[in-house]
Amino acid sequence: MNESASLGFGLPRSDPRDDQQIDAEIDDELTFHIDQATRELVEAGQSDDDAKVNALARFGDVNKIKAQCKRIALEERIMLQRINLVLMIVVLLGVAFVSVQMYVTQRHNTLALQAIVADLADMKVAAAQADRDGKVTIVGAVSRPGIYPIPKTGDYTLADVLVDAGPSDRAFEVKLFRRVNGERTLFAQETISMLHEMDRLKEQIVDGDRVVVAPVLNYQPAQSTSHMGFVYVDGSILRPGAYALQAGGNMTVSMLIKGAGGLKQSPVHVQVTRLDKAGNFQTIVDSLINDVSDLNQSDVLLQPDDHVIVTTVDGEIADMKVPAKGSSRGFIYLDGDVQRPGVYALPQVARLTLSRLVVSAGGSDTAAFHLRVIRTVDRKPDKVFDRLVDDLGDLAEDDFDLEPNDLVVVAATKDLPTNSDE
Repeated sequence: MNESASLGFGLPRSDPRDDQQIDAEIDDELTFHIDQATRELVEAGQSDDDAKVNALARFGDVNKIKAQCKRIALEERIMLQRINLVLMIVVLLGVAFVSVQMYVTQRHNTLALQAIVADLADMKVAAAQADRDGKVTIVGAVSRPGIYPIPKTGDYTLADVLVDAGPSDRAFEVKLFRRVNGERTLFAQETISMLHEMDRLKEQIVDGDRVVVAPVLNYQPAQSTSHMGFVYVDGSILRPGAYALQAGGNMTVSMLIKGAGGLKQSPVHVQVTRLDKAGNFQTIVDSLINDVSDLNQSDVLLQPDDHVIVTTVDGEIADMKVPAKGSSRGFIYLDGDVQRPGVYALPQVARLTLSRLVVSAGGSDTAAFHLRVIRTVDRKPDKVFDRLVDDLGDLAEDDFDLEPNDLVVVAATKDLPTNSDE
């Protein structure tokens, strides 16, 4: 029998012969023994026929012996098959046992890792809560309504809450409700017409306060209000654009950044550029800060046409259309009801007309709109274009080239400021 290893399992192979092969081999074996006995009798002196008859008689019943030999061969085959089956079952059970052990071990490790992650998260939350002193809720016309934690260290004012939540309207009413003797009462109320005015909201926030912000529709500022001009802020802040500089009021760099919604991320570089008498931009502030409170001595008073640029540490300016240095003649400032308001570069050689600027900014959000172009002449803002436009094709005859520092305002009729507002 062939007892070599089978298929790499180390198991003996069963007899591969079929019944015909076994019968043929048994016949050959019996014939060999009968012929051997016949030759011995012939050598002893018997004739061939007598020797064959005597050899068969001495050998016995050939068919019976053949059947016994075949049964022995088949029993060996069956035994080897049973041995193979038993060994295969043992191997499979071993593999199954190892697989179960691996699964149990992996599951245990996964649960242990999840427990560690949960513990770390709880520790982080506990550490964060240890640095907080209550919560304040803000709802209404803000970009990010919700519940905000109150820091334990430092002041947290109503203005800080609004900066964190981001007012969605430039004119809004803010109400601060506070529990007094178990009852929620109106503690403070202000109407804000310009975002930088939020700095006057100095009420300290305490645990349980609730802030409600509501937009002021068709708000018109007081007739006595006048503008000295505009300042421009762009880069990594929430609401870049052009902001009016109130006559008789003081606006610092930090007030402008807070009024524009605050920083998108930190740390950042803050640069302030200002036109000199020769008409060139000069950098008067260049500071690396983590928060607007870090400006300190760099928190200068802004003047008309000042340009504040907030960049990330790696030098990226979010959403700005500023080309490489030397490839533009200056900047155009676009604000109002357009898809992409902001700062646009004035090409060094090519023309940039009013209609091209509005088209490149995605067009107006309304079907009919006012177009107003304000240009600084002798340090004073002056309207050089102001008309109602139903379609940009209406500008075919009146379209004109824009100049550095032009301010373009696109507004619906109800949103357009009156002459006294400028």
